[in-house]
Amino acid sequence: MGLSLITDWWMAMPFMALVGGTWAFLFIGGNFHLMENNPRSTSTGIFSSTLSIATVVGPVIAGVIAFTFDYVSVMYFAITIIVCAFVVSLKIKNGK
Repeated sequence: MGLSLITDWWMAMPFMALVGGTWAFLFIGGNFHLMENNPRSTSTGIFSSTLSIATVVGPVIAGVIAFTFDYVSVMYFAITIIVCAFVVSLKIKNGK
C-alpha cells in the first residue's frame, strides 16, 4: 500500500527494503519447508517453476495495467491479489 503513495523515487526505498527482506525470508523459509516435509524434489521444482512463470507473467500484466490506466492502478491490483491470496491461505487446511 505504501508504494501507491510515493511521489518521488527516493520514497520507494524503505518500501522496497521491506519487500526485499520479506521476500528473502519467505523464499528461503518456503524452500526449507518443502525440503523438510517432502522428501522428493518435485514440490521444490514446482515452487521454482511457479516463481519463474510469475517472473514473466507478472510484469506483462502490470505493464498492460500501467499502460491502460496508471502506476497506482498496478499497486491497487497487487493489493487485491495479495488480499485474495491471504484469504485463500486461511481457508487451506493443514495437511498434518
